[in-house]
Amino acid sequence: MSNTKVEEAKRNRFEVWLTKASDFRITCREVYEDESTSDWDKDAVESVSMRGAQREVTGYYLDKGYEPVDRWVAEEVARSGRLEGEVIESFRQFRFKPISRVRIIKSKTK
Repeated sequence: MSNTKVEEAKRNRFEVWLTKASDFRITCREVYEDESTSDWDKDAVESVSMRGAQREVTGYYLDKGYEPVDRWVAEEVARSGRLEGEVIESFRQFRFKPISRVRIIKSKTK
């Protein structure tokens, strides 16, 4: 695939992974269909709760013209310790939502 086609494919559909790195930090990674990845900056996710981070990231991609393919999936739940029972890793797929073309009909006024 040419570089242009690879970049286009990456923009069309990908997974977003959120991982609770510490009590005060959640990391975000985009994983593309070709298995390449792109990490958000270390402190890019402002929310400290997994649910807040999911809402924050979903809003970010909606604003960029993407739509969720499905719901957030809890990939890993803490099995012991203070975080026992809490989601510590989750993912969701997004795809590019093409802008719908609206036909504007001009009416004639008499």
